Amino acid sequence: DDPYSENVGQTENIIIEAPKTPATTVVTPPKTVVAPAPAAKQVNTPEYETYKTKRGEYLVKISQAYYGDGKYAWALAKYNGMKNPSMLKVGFPLKLPQKQIIEKLYAEMRSKK
Repeated sequence: DDPYSENVGQTENIIIEAPKTPATTVVTPPKTVVAPAPAAKQVNTPEYETYKTKRGEYLVKISQAYYGDGKYAWALAKYNGMKNPSMLKVGFPLKLPQKQIIEKLYAEMRSKK
């Protein structure tokens, strides 16, 4: 009752031909979208910082602490419009300019001597 039993003695040749050109698989990489770099933020660096002086401080000490050298004390006095740099009042709003500004002022003062 097996439907295949009557074909037991018969064989059939089946020919399968391969394609004449090999199949080519083309892989397309995904498109990479590059976002433009964000514009550089313009940072406005202030020309100076304001420092409120404390009791017992003097310009040489502040110059040493802020700029790493006490030699800028007289340039600090000039930058702040001080007539007597040895009379530094407690709470005085001392302007501490950026180092390149104080260095330039210091060099100008030295060249006038």
